[in-house]
Formats: sequence, C-alpha cells, structure tokens
Amino acid sequence: MIDVDFLGIGVQKSATSWLFDNLRDHPDIWMPPRKELHYFDRSINYLSPSFLATDKYIDRVKGTDEHNILFRRKMDEELGFAIKTGNIKNANWLRNYFCQDISDNWYRSLFFEGKGKIKGEITPAYSILSVEDIRHIKQLFPDLKIILLLRDPVERAWSQLKFLTKKDSFKTPLTKKKIIEFIDSSFQVSRGDYYGIISRWRSVFSSDQLFTGYYDEVIKSPKQLLSKLFSFLNVDPEDSSFEHLHKKSNVSPFFEMPEEVKEYLIAKYTDEVIKLLSIHPSYHVERWLREYQSYK
Repeated sequence: MIDVDFLGIGVQKSATSWLFDNLRDHPDIWMPPRKELHYFDRSINYLSPSFLATDKYIDRVKGTDEHNILFRRKMDEELGFAIKTGNIKNANWLRNYFCQDISDNWYRSLFFEGKGKIKGEITPAYSILSVEDIRHIKQLFPDLKIILLLRDPVERAWSQLKFLTKKDSFKTPLTKKKIIEFIDSSFQVSRGDYYGIISRWRSVFSSDQLFTGYYDEVIKSPKQLLSKLFSFLNVDPEDSSFEHLHKKSNVSPFFEMPEEVKEYLIAKYTDEVIKLLSIHPSYHVERWLREYQSYK
C-alpha cells in the first residue's frame, strides 16, 4: 500500500508554486505532475475548486452541475495538452487522475510512481479543511508531515486580489467598494485565518509533524529555508540541485496598495496576528505586528 509522506497545505499566495518546483529538484522526493490534487477539499461546502466533488467518473462526464463542467474543462485542457505534446508519462498519470472513480485507494494510486522515494503534494486549499477532514487524513497517513508557508496577511490579501485581477475574475473595474467586499469575503477571510488553520491542524497532528516557513525567507534566504525543510523531510539537503531557487511563479501584476486599503487591512488583521502569536510565537509574526502598530 502506497503511503503519502507530506502535504503542503498553503497558504495561498505564499510561494507554494515555488515550493513545488524546488521540492521536485530533490532526487529523493517525488511529486505528481500536477501541483494541486484537491482530493481532501472536494466537498462543495468548501470555498475552493471542487471539480472532483462527484465520485463517479461517468457522473462527472455527464453531470451538468458547475463543478462537473469545470472538471471536463480541466480534463480537456490538461490531458489534451499532454497528449498533444507527446508527454506519454504525464498523459498516463493524468488519465488516472481524471478518468477514474475517486476514493482513498485512488488517491494512493496517484503516488505509485514515487515508490521508494519521499512522496507528497501541495494543495493550498487544504489549509481551510475542517477538523473532521483533517482527522480523515490522519487515519490514512498517521506519520504524515505538514508543510505550511505563511505570509504577512495584509500582503497576502493584496497579492490575492491582484492575482484575481490578472485572471479577470472581477469582470468589472476595481473600486474601493469592490476591494473592501473582496477583503471581507468568506473566500479571502478563510485563507488568511492563520490562527484557525494552525489550531485545526495542531488539534489532530502533533507539533513536530508541522513545518512552518515564511514568504520572507523565500525572498531573502531561500536556500536556508529549503535546507531546513529537506532535513524535516529526512532527505539530504546537499543532494538538491536548487535549480529553481530564485524562480518566480504566478506573479501578480504590480500596482501599489492604496493607503486607505492598507489601513483597512491593518485594522482587520492586527488582532488576528496577536491571536496567532499566542499559539505560534515567531520572529516573523512579531515583525508583522510591529509594522502594523507603527503604521501611521
């Protein structure tokens, strides 16, 4: 039976794509061809992509619900591209991913190619999982290691908004009202609830199974961060090629955060960061709070 050794659980817009590329650079680590598998967040109750919400493949192909339509679009795009470019290995993996009935055993099968290596995947939406779903993961993989990257929640919220603007998700020009509506939306709030994320995962997994890194480290000391992470995963840091050490992925378009928006975000997250410090003391979190409190 194939076990999964680690999960990257987010958070969104905190360099998880960078992490995916750099973990794949290590010869003793195996990652799926697709970054986000979205198995454990499949419930349509979650505010995340749920294109795998329907268990049966035949129902996903024939279903008219929004998540089934999204499933077919993703399958056509990704599997079609692999076939068109002659990437047979990826095409075979994607056929298994898209064209099978979904179950715990199916999920395990996605890691068969990595037998003998440290295996894992990264789906940032796992950060918002309920305790019930986290317990299910623990039952499947009791020795699992969890990787969490955190970013200043003010910067993360703004980066997420810019990224969605790049994807034209808002459809209409951004106004102050629309920005505030996004900042206060359940989708955005759930991704920035670091206190809730860490509390839920620590209620099921022990603290020594959770690795926390920071976006600042990705920018300022990426090799040191990866070396710590490789040691956490029990692979030799010196064996990595570090080929993608400075690669930038999914970069949001640049435009300055308006002062009134920054003020609103700081007011929103100051108490949240104080709560986070009560359970997760960290130099980086302390720095966020100092910057908030000194902002005028």
